[in-house]
Amino acid sequence: MAAHKSLVICSVAMSGMLLGACGGAGEPEPNMEPEQADSDVGVMADGDDQVGVEPVCESATWTLDLPEDGTTVEGVWPSSGAILLRSRPEDGSIQLDLVDESGSSRLASIPDGAGWAFGVEPVEWRQQRCAVASLSTETLRLICEDGMNELSEREASAELFPVVGADGTIHVFTQTFASYTELRRTSDGWREIEKYESSISKPTDAILRDGRPVSCFIDNTRHAVLDGMSSEPRSAEPASECLITSSSQGIHVLADGAYALVAEGATSFETSPLALDERVVELVTVDDGPVVVTQTAEGVVMRALPGLEVDREITFDEGFRYEGFALSPNADFAWVVSSMRVDEERRYVVEKVCLD
Repeated sequence: MAAHKSLVICSVAMSGMLLGACGGAGEPEPNMEPEQADSDVGVMADGDDQVGVEPVCESATWTLDLPEDGTTVEGVWPSSGAILLRSRPEDGSIQLDLVDESGSSRLASIPDGAGWAFGVEPVEWRQQRCAVASLSTETLRLICEDGMNELSEREASAELFPVVGADGTIHVFTQTFASYTELRRTSDGWREIEKYESSISKPTDAILRDGRPVSCFIDNTRHAVLDGMSSEPRSAEPASECLITSSSQGIHVLADGAYALVAEGATSFETSPLALDERVVELVTVDDGPVVVTQTAEGVVMRALPGLEVDREITFDEGFRYEGFALSPNADFAWVVSSMRVDEERRYVVEKVCLD
């Protein structure tokens, strides 16, 4: 995608009038704010004491139109709902753009990336939106909206699972040629930590628990292991991938459609199969309980574990497909991204869904 090529930003209410809300392609209007949809926000009378009043979430929706030229959504920044877009221009480069309701800005252009394995994940670091990116012909990059574009001099696969610790350290869990590996960036630079020596071992998720990173990886016996817990518990059943989230009860694991709650000190865990036919896209914690986020033909469903009770449904307008999901840092709202082809462009819709 060329810089600022045929971009449209417009505000809409969360209604069926979405398709009529945008006109033809053109330059975004400056300082445009998303229209606020109905919410539970009350009106405070003059003179009321506002000290100690908790901010109330307000739902919102914004849309954008981009050329249908192979552009893909690579992730969503949790705090702002900005989208990380990747495109492949004819010059063979990889272009990464940060797009929010105010417009589009170039995050990075990586030359000679076409045809090579590439992975990128958004990360929020030092109060700005950043991304870690890995191209098989070079080492891991850290890219930020302030113009930072840092090569780590450390190799990584296209599968990246970054988390930022309470002290600002970036932990990127990945796979190198011969091991499951953590790449760690501190104020002293990058270092590589070999976590498990096996060319077939790989991480499949990573989270923060009490400010420290915990990752789930598949070991050389095809079992899931929770690295970062003191006892490094291992699944009793084989697994090909696992998702994890944390609550006051422990670590919640979803491995190949089966669920387990793993307490601190456990050395192994058994999973129980779930009657879940929908595609799982995320495992998150809301109100100190595990919630699995699934994709359906109509939209996104959030279900509480382990009973799979429906917590919330987000229905897309007809013709739209799922593109991305991100939970806010305080778990009080979520961002849901969908898209649909309209003429020669693709229309992206970003919804802020309040969870309180």
